[in-house]
Amino acid sequence: MELYGLEAVQRYAEVTQTNFFKMKTILKNILSLASISMIYILTAIFITSDHKWLLLIMQFAIVILAFPFKKYGNLPKLLTSIIVFIALIILGMVIEKDISRGGLYPLFLLLAYYLAKQAFKKKWLWFIIPVIIILNSFVFFPNYFEWIQGYNSPKSIGVDISKLNLIDSNGEKANLPRQGIIVLDFWTTSCAQCFKKFPKFESLSNKYKDRNDIVFYAINVPTKKDKTLDQIVKKIERYNYKFKKLYAIDQSQTEKLLNFNLYPRTFVIKDGKVFNTKQKLNSSNILINNLEYKLKEMIK
Repeated sequence: MELYGLEAVQRYAEVTQTNFFKMKTILKNILSLASISMIYILTAIFITSDHKWLLLIMQFAIVILAFPFKKYGNLPKLLTSIIVFIALIILGMVIEKDISRGGLYPLFLLLAYYLAKQAFKKKWLWFIIPVIIILNSFVFFPNYFEWIQGYNSPKSIGVDISKLNLIDSNGEKANLPRQGIIVLDFWTTSCAQCFKKFPKFESLSNKYKDRNDIVFYAINVPTKKDKTLDQIVKKIERYNYKFKKLYAIDQSQTEKLLNFNLYPRTFVIKDGKVFNTKQKLNSSNILINNLEYKLKEMIK
């Protein structure tokens, strides 16, 4: 009986150990498959939501992860993890009906993996990879944004801005002036580039503060993440900017009317209709400089 009991205990221990190793293996596989997605989520939450920097970090993350995955003979798992992340990106683009933000992620992330894999055979590639990643993030990606933006820009010319549904910080209906020149700067609470641009937008608006025929507005476009108007107002009012601030009621209606879905987005309005939509998105300095150049042209 004692022997039988001992065998049972040993058997139970073996089964428990086997199940533990199975669970450990499953967990390791899940972590491997989700590694790229987790890096993206953590980066977006704790570091930056700016797509240029996100893409830079993600590409370097893939190159760095290639070393431990290669050491343990699991490079295919890293590729699978990238594909899982790309599938999530594509799913998001399908749901949002928008390829503007995620359009180049699949290409650049797969390229980073391919280059890292090849670099284990051709060592000189390790010196080239950082250059390619930086060009992807700060040259090709921003210019892709500009191309997307420019594609729809002509459709906005002549749009009547009185059709915009706007409110003030108290929730009261607001209307934009029908005469003169108006600069509308559209932003969202999750747009890091928007907040980086505000000080320059403020500086430009101050240059024209003594002119009654030119008015600057920052217009918030609410997203699904925004809960209440008060929360949105607090995020912008704490900076004490002097330019005027209004708030769109509906994201879809606003973007559809003016044919855009990238932020920040600036429009020049003349006598109640969209006059100019061209801008550079890869730098707030360039955006503001171009905007000032256009205003000088209009008031000559």
